[in-house]
Amino acid sequence: MIHLHSLLLLLATAVLTVVACRHFKLPAMLGYLLVGMLIGPHALALVPSTEAVTHLAEFGVVFLMFSLGLEFNLAKLNAMRHIVFGLGAAQVGAVVELAILAGWGFGLRLPGGLAIGGALAMSSTAMASKLLAERNEIKAPHGQNAIGILLFQDLAVVPFLILIPVLGQQGSNLPALLGTAAIKIAVVLVVLLAVGLNLNPREVPSPLVGKPTPDFSLPQVADPGQNFSPKDMLGKVWLLNVWATWCVSCREEHPILVELAKNKTVPIVGLNYKEVRGDGSLDADKIAPDAEKKLALERANGWLNEHGNPYVLSALDLDGRVGIDYGVYGVPETYIIDKAGIIRLKHIGPVTPEVYAKKILPLVAELNK
Repeated sequence: MIHLHSLLLLLATAVLTVVACRHFKLPAMLGYLLVGMLIGPHALALVPSTEAVTHLAEFGVVFLMFSLGLEFNLAKLNAMRHIVFGLGAAQVGAVVELAILAGWGFGLRLPGGLAIGGALAMSSTAMASKLLAERNEIKAPHGQNAIGILLFQDLAVVPFLILIPVLGQQGSNLPALLGTAAIKIAVVLVVLLAVGLNLNPREVPSPLVGKPTPDFSLPQVADPGQNFSPKDMLGKVWLLNVWATWCVSCREEHPILVELAKNKTVPIVGLNYKEVRGDGSLDADKIAPDAEKKLALERANGWLNEHGNPYVLSALDLDGRVGIDYGVYGVPETYIIDKAGIIRLKHIGPVTPEVYAKKILPLVAELNK
């Protein structure tokens, strides 16, 4: 059982590690590893035995995987299927194949090469996603590619866990065992994918639907001297579209919004979300507040001038606090708001012609009656 002084020591070093790592611009995960090595039984021995903290470590893993479960799901796997089954399959397949070939060169049999290849092909989803999140790169193109590969690796664990023990067995019944293993793999993957791929990642319940829009007052992107508030739109049915220039899905959605705006069926108000802080390629901590606002306005206005402006106006949510009030999961998101200022629909992900025709347009027409 862990002693109180060991627990307090671990908590204190964890807090100090995070502070130090942020000061030196290092990942907190690296700091945790170094501190663990330093205070463990093989260095300063401030924690004399690893057995004392084993249960605490298991709790940490449980909570970490729980937090990952909140972020990743089979619906997201469906939305990212091209990356997952393209890049992910290529990465795992290439590594396993190279390991098997290298194993044959050293006289290693197929089961051994497959086991080594499977181990080398896997990454730590927990550590990789944590590092990407800390660097605000999880929504960047390379971050999405990395997450797609990690998701395929998580799926690939299932056949590896079933197949490797079977290959390690000897005897004449190996073909039968392989057949049974193949059936198990197929059943597990079919059940997982059949359930997950039928989930719609855009249909996420929002507690705000049916409630008044959270009020705010933000500077306009085109005219920062003028502020916008949802109260300005009372008496109108309108769309609130959350966007950013660094958002890949927003770039896919933007031409569609531009075309839809030409019909003037419903006014679209933009909410430019964390234009600087959300871009993983920028270090917002090194940018002064005035410089951050100036840069955000330049980027947002430059994008709209170059690609077209579908918005009657766009508000600047520099720090993302308004996005938090609206329960923004990630950009783009679109809200339909009625004449009384009540949120009637929340759509997560890019607006497509199908979404506009089947979901947005009918609801707007009904609300305008």
